[in-house]
Amino acid sequence: LSFLAGCSAGSRQGLLDAGYSTQYVDGYMDGYSAGCHVAGHPLYSFTRDIARYEHDSQYMKGWNAGFTLSWEIDLFGRLRRQNESAYAFYLATSEARRGVLITLVADVASNYFLLRDLDLQLQIARQTLQANEEMVAFYRSRLRGGVSNRLEYDTAVANRARTAAVIPVLEQQIANTENALSLLVGRPPGAIQRGVALTAQHLPPQVPAGLPVGLLERRPDVLQAEQLLVSANADVGAAKALFFPPINLTGLFGGLSK
Repeated sequence: LSFLAGCSAGSRQGLLDAGYSTQYVDGYMDGYSAGCHVAGHPLYSFTRDIARYEHDSQYMKGWNAGFTLSWEIDLFGRLRRQNESAYAFYLATSEARRGVLITLVADVASNYFLLRDLDLQLQIARQTLQANEEMVAFYRSRLRGGVSNRLEYDTAVANRARTAAVIPVLEQQIANTENALSLLVGRPPGAIQRGVALTAQHLPPQVPAGLPVGLLERRPDVLQAEQLLVSANADVGAAKALFFPPINLTGLFGGLSK
């Protein structure tokens, strides 16, 4: 935008320098510019300006167009260090993506095993509630027959109420865990299909002692930090190269109306 504004301002100033007063320079200008610059590659741009103005009740039209090509000689390594920094930063983002994927898979696995554990707890709670119901009926019949006292019956009723209060809490925890799993896998909240029971799951093997410390270098967070360090080091080299003047080779080709 600033390059285009500079071209437009230069065309208007040229008309004023030619002797045309501001009140006579009344028209429109349009311009076009395009350019591209990548480190280590030439900078190129194309400009075009068209102006129409009025002078002594006569309309005049002028134009100019040009093509500029510029190449910077990377004598002090600034562009090379910038490329190195950008590539290292790209590798760091790639390792960060791997870290996010590993964390996502770990969260899905931990939440699924938590869900299966809650299912097992709910199953045990329901079985316990059924056993408490039988115990309450048993002590009620003994109390009516005069064989048992009121304390044993009240204790059985209290155990049944305590077990019944646990079941809604477990059901709520199961629903929350299912919603969390649905969110992790990118689905709307809903029920999760169950697989093998928790007691039938294969346990992972034990990590043996004496593993080399070099295995830690395979961690994505360690690799990400290493690449960020490489990128920062390359940025330092590019900043040091700014102490030296850049060397550019520039060529211009175009035309100007008479």
